[in-house]
Amino acid sequence: MTTEDFLDILEQRQLVSKNIVGQMRRKVAAGDHRITAKSILKFLVKKELVTRAQAKELLETTLTVTPSAESSILGLVPMPQAPNQPAPEKKKAAKPAPSAPAPAAPAPEETPVVLPPVDEPADFGTTDLSGPGDLLAGSGLADAEAEHDPLAGDVESTPSTGKSIKKKKKRKKRDHRKQNEWDSPLLMLGFGGLAVLIVAGVLIYYLLFRENADKLLQEAGDSFNGGSYSQSIVLYEKFVEQFPSHAEISDATVRLGMAKLWRDTDGKSDYTRALDTALQVTDEIQDEPAFNAGGDDESGLSQAKREMSELLTKIAVGLANQAEAAEDGETAQQLIEKSKTAIGLCNNTKLVPQRFRLATELGEALETLDRVEKRLTRNADLATTLAAMDEAVAAGDSAAAFAAHKALLDQYPLLANNEQLAAKIREVATAEQSLIKFTPADQPAMTEDVESPIVAALALAERSGPTAPGASGAVAVAIDGNLYGIALADGSLLWRRHTGGAAAAAPIATGDGRVIALDAAHQQVIAVDAKSGNIVWRQHLGEPLAALAVRGDRTLVAGASGKLYALDTKSGALVGHVQFGQAIRVAPTFNAKGDRVYVIGEHSNLYTLAADDLSCIGVHYVGHAKGSVTAPPFVVLNKVAVAENTGLETCQLHLVGLDKRGGASREVVTTRLHGLVLSPMLGVGRRFAALTTLGEAAVFEVGSGDDATALTELARRAGPSRKQTIPYGAMVEGPRETNLWVADRKLQKLAVLPTGNRLPVRALKRDFTGDVFDHELIEAGRLLVHVRRPRGGAGAIVAAVDDQSNEPYWETCLAVAPAGAPVVDPSGQQITSITSAGAVYSLDRQAMARRVQNEAEQASAAPLDAPLTETADLGNGRVAAATPGSPQIVHFRPGAPRGPVSLITMPSPLVGAPLAWADGFLAPSQIGQVFYYASEDGAQLAPPFQPTLTPGAKVAWLTPAAIAGDAPRFAISDGVNKVLLVQLNGSGDAAQLQPAGEAEVGAAALETRLAAVGDYVVAGNADGALAVFSDADLAAGDPIALGGRVTWGPYAAGEGALVGLDSNELVLAAPGKGVAWRQPLTQQLVDAPLLNGGDAWLLMPEGTLVRVSLADGSEAGRIELGEPAVAGPTMLGNRLVVAAPDGSLLIVDQP
Repeated sequence: MTTEDFLDILEQRQLVSKNIVGQMRRKVAAGDHRITAKSILKFLVKKELVTRAQAKELLETTLTVTPSAESSILGLVPMPQAPNQPAPEKKKAAKPAPSAPAPAAPAPEETPVVLPPVDEPADFGTTDLSGPGDLLAGSGLADAEAEHDPLAGDVESTPSTGKSIKKKKKRKKRDHRKQNEWDSPLLMLGFGGLAVLIVAGVLIYYLLFRENADKLLQEAGDSFNGGSYSQSIVLYEKFVEQFPSHAEISDATVRLGMAKLWRDTDGKSDYTRALDTALQVTDEIQDEPAFNAGGDDESGLSQAKREMSELLTKIAVGLANQAEAAEDGETAQQLIEKSKTAIGLCNNTKLVPQRFRLATELGEALETLDRVEKRLTRNADLATTLAAMDEAVAAGDSAAAFAAHKALLDQYPLLANNEQLAAKIREVATAEQSLIKFTPADQPAMTEDVESPIVAALALAERSGPTAPGASGAVAVAIDGNLYGIALADGSLLWRRHTGGAAAAAPIATGDGRVIALDAAHQQVIAVDAKSGNIVWRQHLGEPLAALAVRGDRTLVAGASGKLYALDTKSGALVGHVQFGQAIRVAPTFNAKGDRVYVIGEHSNLYTLAADDLSCIGVHYVGHAKGSVTAPPFVVLNKVAVAENTGLETCQLHLVGLDKRGGASREVVTTRLHGLVLSPMLGVGRRFAALTTLGEAAVFEVGSGDDATALTELARRAGPSRKQTIPYGAMVEGPRETNLWVADRKLQKLAVLPTGNRLPVRALKRDFTGDVFDHELIEAGRLLVHVRRPRGGAGAIVAAVDDQSNEPYWETCLAVAPAGAPVVDPSGQQITSITSAGAVYSLDRQAMARRVQNEAEQASAAPLDAPLTETADLGNGRVAAATPGSPQIVHFRPGAPRGPVSLITMPSPLVGAPLAWADGFLAPSQIGQVFYYASEDGAQLAPPFQPTLTPGAKVAWLTPAAIAGDAPRFAISDGVNKVLLVQLNGSGDAAQLQPAGEAEVGAAALETRLAAVGDYVVAGNADGALAVFSDADLAAGDPIALGGRVTWGPYAAGEGALVGLDSNELVLAAPGKGVAWRQPLTQQLVDAPLLNGGDAWLLMPEGTLVRVSLADGSEAGRIELGEPAVAGPTMLGNRLVVAAPDGSLLIVDQP
């Protein structure tokens, strides 16, 4: 059955009004296929326009529906029927029903009820009569019925049962004369229906609204998730605008903001716009419930915050990178500020929780910003420096321009490669050429030596090995601030002169028997006779001197102030100087003709001077950094080689071409070396070699061309290890081949073989593997003289080898530190000194007159396992020397039939220092035993003293103190537990070392040597006091507060003890009396004091002897030695003897 047929039946049976049927027909005619017969019937039942019985009859008669499917089709709960309601009569479908049932004729007394018209049109809209759930809930018919109240009246006035007619008859009998027209039940029923229709309309409208809003929200979400952010923004904006009261409006607002942020960030590079969007979005959504609500993941935080972290970080990093790439400073600064703003948003925990913060990426952004800010600051400083350099050049002050350049590079080393700065320094260099002028002078040299309190300096050396056949003359070597003259024939030490400091430049032999060297101690240049060491001339220049070059009659000396001094080689007279705008720290180089001088600046420039008048011919900009060139320039043909150390392990070798005037003018080629070039380059003819600190040796040949072919690599040899050592070398042209000698950690002789690019090693009889060479090799005829430091030994060894036969000749050991103060035998007027290497020197009157001693006594036993550091004067020229921690003791007894030197080996290593006591000396050991050896032959004079100890325990004895008295006694302590008093009982074979008393150390540990002062034994403790014990029974006395911890002493001085404190004070403290006096100390003290009457001589390491009055501590005398001293003083008649760091003995007169 069609819907039209069903509507015809409804109209024929007059079940509903014509108006409603007409509206339904129009709806069906409009093409709304959702309106069916079943949906219409359901709607009429629900709106009570037909009863359930009528609907059932219609279903049975017009629609083929079984009774069991009624409830499922209608979707209705059975409604109770009115009581006594008869079953509805069957209507005939063939007869058309009237448009409205004919009402009964009203009684005369009834007041008519006015009803609204039922034929007003109804607007059904675009309803869906077959929607899900309730088929008619949203059809629009409900709205139509609600708008037309006559429907309700129609329903009530439709005669459906006989009972309803009876009720109407009864009402007719009532008296309605006084009844109000608004009291009609039909009116009340109409209002009820109207209310039902309004509620239904609201419900339908809500369902329509909800369905449209959800659909719009779903579409927006799909667009967002699909990355269509612009489309999602349009949909979200529409949703927010149209449905502001929707339950998910907060989520939509957050999604709208995030869509905007994604649109401007994802795949985009306009991070400035993205930041603006981020600021707007964060301000809009940060307080939204959906942004702050828990998310679906276990973190309990919204997905938006995760995305916010990612996007804000991307913006921050992008802005930082753009700032780094920006060339304009103002733009970069703006981008920096914006990036910092984005980082600030990332650090806002309200927007980005800590756990979501991308710390690594943000850290990288901050590092980038730091680099950019430094670059901006650097660029600003660069601009300021460039302006300052311009002003300096305009004022003719190139030194100020170089100073500004240096200050900038000190602050920003990376600017060394800045082209703008390089161009400016080239301008300065060009301008400087006109400013570099020679200033003449006429300052004659002095021929007398510098005044010194040193009466004699006795140099010690130990010569060994065969003499060199046919060799003559002498050479000078510089070792540890001293100049030594060595005879070429046999290696004998001829003389020694202190020059001060580390050798800035090796001495240079002039060829006429003279040696020219720098004297850093007196800021002068000296010329000495090579054989005697006597001064020929000296020129005082008054500033630190850095380098030296000699060619013919011209000697050039570089000063730290940037002056290059010119001296006459023969007379030493100062001819004048050239002032440069920067310091000169590398020796200048003469060309082969000797008419040009090449001077490398501390940085940037290579200068060319005319040798005759020292006028500046040219300034070439090399571009080297400050201090990166330490080797002198090397001239080959018409080229100058400059070795620039560009890193920790790399060197760039520049080959600079010369113009027709011989001036350095252009860079021809560069090559890289592995390692640093710190020693002079070497050459023969057109070949030159460079040696690096990593052991690489490279040999090149120079051509006359001006391109890359001008430098040919002949051979290169890689280094054996990566341990850096300064190499020294010599290039010798032999009868059959050219040899390259290399001395670093061993001596090597390499053959330069261009064929095959090889540097094969030639065999040597001795290569001194393990020793360290630290001096330039000296060529003297066929002899090659070298200086090396012995492995595991002390001092230095000067040796010679034949450069043709490779035959080693003599070697001389010198510059060995002393083990302690020299010992003087008053009866024989002989001085004995033991070096740390165990060599014993005895100097008689003849040796003192010669000022040198080349012979030493050595123990014939095994070599020492450690340098000697402690000595004990045993009287009559006898000495014991040892090292704490070693069991070996060197014992010297002059005139002993089996040799003057013997080696005593203790059962256990020595603790503290040996102490002269009774007829021998004491040697405490780590196992707790104290040994007593004879001074005469080193035999044990008594069984060792053995205190009670825990088995296996080691004892750290302090140096004991000898106590004067009828019976020999000494006090000793471990510093922590006890102080022991030990006495020698018996004699000969019955002699015993027995305890005579003991005492507890106390709460404060003892830290120093023990000293016997009057009737007491004293030692410094950890509380900064002098602990006091009676020498009779070690009863503790009152400690003496010193005001500082003891760093020197204590030493007995009359009735008191001299101590040096860490507060730089000298104190005399007497037991029972306290501190007698205290005086300030400008330096710490070394070795023991020398008591002389009521005074004490004290030695300071920089070379000062001070005489102090023991009465009040006042200074009674002072001697400035002019060089360091480390041991002594010792009395030599009326004179004093001290030992220098190189073992030399310095003799001075007492004032």
